[in-house]
Amino acid sequence: MSAAGECDDLVRRLRVLEDKEALRGLLVRGWRALDRKDWRTWTECWAEDAVLEFGPWGEIRGREAIRAKAEEAEAPFPSMQHHILNTHFEVDGDRATGIGYMWFVAVTGEAAGSAPYSMGARTTGSSAGARTAGGY
Repeated sequence: MSAAGECDDLVRRLRVLEDKEALRGLLVRGWRALDRKDWRTWTECWAEDAVLEFGPWGEIRGREAIRAKAEEAEAPFPSMQHHILNTHFEVDGDRATGIGYMWFVAVTGEAAGSAPYSMGARTTGSSAGARTAGGY
């Protein structure tokens, strides 16, 4: 391979690594927004055509449907802490898909000493990200 070809290959591989890091940042921003019940930020972290596959919920299609389901499911909990683990992304040009495992702990009541509730499941986002001028 020529020096120019090696440089082009290096630039391409670096772009994929930067994209994967941007996607990880997007997930963290979204899950932290969910902890705060910041539905606007949470919603902005999903592509319009996103598909969320979450164990107990099945498959949910579309940004607004994902927001509505999460808001409904998390309404009973006064505070939560979400964790996204074991993430993996496939980047194809300006589109990406990803998978991660979500685990959360929720406080079940306002009173001190209320019992925590936790659950986890595999979360898959199809069409999880589309690069725009502002990034993922």
